[in-house]
Amino acid sequence: MTDSGKKWNVYVWIMTGFILSSMLAFLWHGNGRINQKNFWSDGVIYDFSSDELRNGTDTCQYVGEGFQVSGNPGQIWFDVESNVKKWKQIAFQLEEIEPENLYWRISFFNEQGTVVRAVETVVTEGWNYINVNVNSKVSFFMIEISGQQGATFSIHAARLCQKKALFGIKRFLWKIVWIFCGYLVISGILYLFKNYDWYLAIKMTQRFYIPVGDGAGSYLYQRFSGRTRRIVRTGLFEILFLLMIPLNISYNNRNIVMIRYCILGMMLGLIIIACLSWEKPLEKKDWRNPMAAGWLAFCTFLIVSDILVKKDIPYAGFFLWIIFGFVFFLWQNTEKYDFFLKDMVQGLTGIFPIIVSYCLIFRENTPGILYNGCFSDSESMALYMTGVWIAFLVKWNEELREGICHITKILANGVGLSLSLYYIYCARSFLCLLTCFFVFLLFVWKQRKSWIVIKDSMALIVVSLIMSAVVVGSVHYLDRFLPSKLGTDIVYTNERYEIMQEAVPGNENGIGIRSLLERQEAVRKDRQAVWGNYIRHLNLKGHDTTLTIFRRWMDASNGVLQIAYSYGVFTIIPYLMLIAGGVSAVWKRKNFLSLSVVFSFVVLSMFMNLERMFLQPIWFLFYFELGKNINKAQQCQGEKT
Repeated sequence: MTDSGKKWNVYVWIMTGFILSSMLAFLWHGNGRINQKNFWSDGVIYDFSSDELRNGTDTCQYVGEGFQVSGNPGQIWFDVESNVKKWKQIAFQLEEIEPENLYWRISFFNEQGTVVRAVETVVTEGWNYINVNVNSKVSFFMIEISGQQGATFSIHAARLCQKKALFGIKRFLWKIVWIFCGYLVISGILYLFKNYDWYLAIKMTQRFYIPVGDGAGSYLYQRFSGRTRRIVRTGLFEILFLLMIPLNISYNNRNIVMIRYCILGMMLGLIIIACLSWEKPLEKKDWRNPMAAGWLAFCTFLIVSDILVKKDIPYAGFFLWIIFGFVFFLWQNTEKYDFFLKDMVQGLTGIFPIIVSYCLIFRENTPGILYNGCFSDSESMALYMTGVWIAFLVKWNEELREGICHITKILANGVGLSLSLYYIYCARSFLCLLTCFFVFLLFVWKQRKSWIVIKDSMALIVVSLIMSAVVVGSVHYLDRFLPSKLGTDIVYTNERYEIMQEAVPGNENGIGIRSLLERQEAVRKDRQAVWGNYIRHLNLKGHDTTLTIFRRWMDASNGVLQIAYSYGVFTIIPYLMLIAGGVSAVWKRKNFLSLSVVFSFVVLSMFMNLERMFLQPIWFLFYFELGKNINKAQQCQGEKT
């Protein structure tokens, strides 16, 4: 075994022990019973969003970054939309309290407006856990602050808890240490009996790929010329990326039938794309490496989870192993390896005019509301446009490397980059904008050998910038009224609108627009509650749907958490193994496409909803980057451009 293989074995061994130890520690320190739905059995948690924690009243106004008590008593009201009839605790995380101690009276009301429970408490900065023991359904509650006019405080987070907090972090960590020591002993004994060839499954899979690929591939090869095959392949990639839009909308609507039709169409398109890449009789490829082992393990965990728990997006593991693996295998058998990636990038940039036209005619951009574009939520639009932006940069990088300075190509790239960035800004995604900025810095760094070409085409670049400004300005002007003017404005079912306007004291109309950084701070606060909810619901076999948080469906806003929640905690072992292997291979290869895709995926998946199968171009491009590394001979293949 190579040194690299030994390192991966150590990683898998440690990660398995850590997950097992954490799981058993939850059971040991919790109620002692195995809960198949979630390890952390602490009942219902009702979180309040950052927007709900900014709603002031006449007697307790929200000013700047917190509340200011202006009346006696000062009162704040919070609605509770839950059918739970028993609450043990309410918790507040407070910041910037003045004075240090505040005296609160918290009154809970039922649907008739009758007080069912009232408690008095002293709150300080930090987390405050208050035992309330409410034994009735709560419709809303009121915080009353008497005799403390001028006091200020900020509520960073708040939640109602059906059960009391389970344990302290120090005791929990000690239990993990003790259990992990036991794991070391047991795993050491089991290691003595290890004797299994995991590569047998890959051999059998490649034996299946070869006759299928040779039969269908040779049939298409004889009937289409090389140029025609590339045109058809690019067109299929365009259809595939377009299908991601209705798939996203259907996923948010929980339209299971439409989801399955979209995925079926995408899988069929991928099979044809693979067969169009056939050039010669297929040969077995060397997949005996840690990346291939991680891919096999990852797909196996997904397949097992799909069998145990029916998913919104079904058969993901099967599609990744059989369909994606088939595409990877035929791709790795081609001599013109880079043509496949170029066609993929061309497919993504080629559909951009269609998306812009659709948005201009059918999707109005209302001031003060985050722009959803062709999607039903703004985050999906921002992520999709980030993928388009990267594709235009990759295309421009290839043209500069090949010395192509045609005015139409420079104008197309400039307008594409500007418009996609404009849409990201309209969606107010700070993280996507930041990612684009760093990818652009990487692009500038990669052009250090192409300055002569850039210098010769500087006049064309200036013209492109002027044209881009004109196009963006025109789109910005037209998308504010054109759909309403034409009577073609479309509203999706269950569309999510995020309003950027809020009351601002001192303004004539009482309305202001939250800045990009202010929104990012609100998103950060909500994300912590989302992460906490998903961590509490982790289990071994996965879940069938997303969690309801803040009274609506919300993904985990983290790729690792989403995989662990959807397919079981052990799935993150091969998943992290794939990410680490992808980063390592990209660092060796230093290809711009690989660097930009992997960097963007890793950064965005830490804080956004990227790990939903087949929904975003960045997800698709990243998994094809993993496909490069499955073949040992191609892990370091590619020019360092």
